[in-house]
Amino acid sequence: MPTHVIYLIRHGSRFDYSNTSLWKSLSSTTPSVLSTDPPLCSYGLKQADLCASWLAEDLKKESGEVVFRSSLYWRVIQTAAPILPLTNSKLNLEPGLCEYGHVYNTLPTPVERLNYQPLINLDYKPLVQMEEVDWSDKREKEQGIDYLRRIRTFGSRVNTTVEASPTSTVNVFYSHAASVSLIAYLLKQPLYETGEFAPTGVFKIRRIIEGEEDTGWVLEYHGSNNSMSLPIREYNVGTKPWGFKPDNNHGRDYTKMWEESDILNDRSKLYHICGRKEWEDCVGGFYVPKTYEQDGFVHLANEINELVAVGNLFYKSEPGEWVCVELDVGHLKGDVRLEPAAPVGDTEPREGEKLYPHLYKREGGGEGIRKDAAVRVLNVRRGGDGEFLGVDK
Repeated sequence: MPTHVIYLIRHGSRFDYSNTSLWKSLSSTTPSVLSTDPPLCSYGLKQADLCASWLAEDLKKESGEVVFRSSLYWRVIQTAAPILPLTNSKLNLEPGLCEYGHVYNTLPTPVERLNYQPLINLDYKPLVQMEEVDWSDKREKEQGIDYLRRIRTFGSRVNTTVEASPTSTVNVFYSHAASVSLIAYLLKQPLYETGEFAPTGVFKIRRIIEGEEDTGWVLEYHGSNNSMSLPIREYNVGTKPWGFKPDNNHGRDYTKMWEESDILNDRSKLYHICGRKEWEDCVGGFYVPKTYEQDGFVHLANEINELVAVGNLFYKSEPGEWVCVELDVGHLKGDVRLEPAAPVGDTEPREGEKLYPHLYKREGGGEGIRKDAAVRVLNVRRGGDGEFLGVDK
């Protein structure tokens, strides 16, 4: 029967955490040094070696081809490096495993990394491309809900790959502390209950599929335990275990973000209706509704068939031609939140428990809807009395 195994391994101790002043000086005075991409410290390199030795032995218990994937960050590549010669393998660089708060297109390319790690597989096709899931503009820091949405996308594609395989598989993922959220996704656990992830800690989960029988993912080894990679009689003053816990929130509501990323990740398109002239005449790359200042956000819809009722409730007295703008969620620059129905200007909504997507301005971003997020601009049919009749798809 096909047995599927996943190892998720966090990188070892970081140079910048154990040599803070030196790294800060280097990254601020040397143009080629990226502050967010530090190497491992000497302690972290020892951890990587010990973890690789443990993993090489544990892999002997498993059957199936082993595939190694790593985040694009150098400290993670360094952590994965020792296992490659032990298993005669190459390393696949996977954007889906990148750090929380990743900044698009700032790290060296796989070809550039070959100067330091020649066992990188340049033929690898990533499970997730950042262009699909990065809601920020090209050089902005990825927001929390964006990261969690990326993890869900990656986890979903891992599941799809496993379920389609007729034979046993072994996947080894090297990543970061926040990737504990991937375990939460695969084990179908609440985000806060998954626990902490230690440096070079290892999560090991297993899934057995035989016909219609499916065990789902089952935890065998928790990533808070990194005893297999602790150098003897050495104390690490830098990198610590981390997890999504209330005391690690720093003011962020991760539970809410986790729930919203689940809902938004199931929906690649959102919709907005407005006057045709209003849409076509907007300038500066952003469309801002007339009621934006009063409402504080842009009203969106989950489904295109909701818009007739929305139009008749809020906009029936508004003259002229109207359009329905179909939006790619992945290219909206703002913060999409799911909230109860809210007034549009001075018009109150109907009562109900349904949640609607609202687009807020993100810190440092533009107000309103990015025009390049529009996939299609569809005609809205109206009656002689201004009634909204339908959308031409």
